[in-house]
Amino acid sequence: MTPSAYWPLALRDKLYKVIEEKVARKRRVRSDDTSIVVSINDRKQHDLKKRFNGLNIDWSAVEKQLLVWGKF
Repeated sequence: MTPSAYWPLALRDKLYKVIEEKVARKRRVRSDDTSIVVSINDRKQHDLKKRFNGLNIDWSAVEKQLLVWGKF
């Protein structure tokens, strides 16, 4: 399953749950930005670190890198 397909099925709900636990119910919360870090164990490869405005994540950038790393 691709990360873009997994986001609405599981990751987004986990994000909202963390927000509920950390913020008082009556306060409004807005995401300024979202950071994604994808790590790989191969020391010759650098981790993928991306930052996106709000929750507007360009999953294609993440998915392309995962395809490149597929051989590892």
